[in-house]
Amino acid sequence: MRTIILAVTAAVAVVVPGAPASAGPPTLTALRAALLTGAEAPTGYRLVEGPQNVPLPIPRNRTLCSDDPSPDDGPETTVVMESFEEDGGTSVLLGLAAPGGFNARAFVTAMEATPVRCPKDGGSTLTPLTPPALGDAAAGFRDVRPSVYGTSSESTVVAVADGDLVVLFEMSGGDESDRAEVTAFLTATVRKLDRIPDQFSAA
Repeated sequence: MRTIILAVTAAVAVVVPGAPASAGPPTLTALRAALLTGAEAPTGYRLVEGPQNVPLPIPRNRTLCSDDPSPDDGPETTVVMESFEEDGGTSVLLGLAAPGGFNARAFVTAMEATPVRCPKDGGSTLTPLTPPALGDAAAGFRDVRPSVYGTSSESTVVAVADGDLVVLFEMSGGDESDRAEVTAFLTATVRKLDRIPDQFSAA
């Protein structure tokens, strides 16, 4: 499986109230507290790992295509990330970062441009998708990869930005009914962020 969130970087937008700029960006502790707990995840999913702090390149003027790597000295942000599973084998990675508004949109722009620039990428077929209408900007794609057994595996990858925050989401495995739960995951995430008072502010 090509784990896009961990390797370079599927979905969401977040709507949060703004705090005075002097308050500064949220701490990693605050971001961890804003992630979904196992009890808050959609029915059937359990929290299996998290949260972890993962450094992630900010894809300014880039895509997530395998031939478009991030420069070694490029900007990074820290994503607080956790993982969920359900009994059928479907797995979800959910991450939250506060890179500032410009950089948050860079993730969405990269996500949108990736299947256009490289619809075939390292054996995968990438197709754009329309994520739930949440937040300021959102984009995503589906990644379908053939296996040696003649079947295929699929991931749904989404980034959504609102204000200074970006939520990263990736669902791997499952069938069409599982993919319908993308909206449930993202909506639950947005609602939790929306309840958090003014700790989220301009970076």
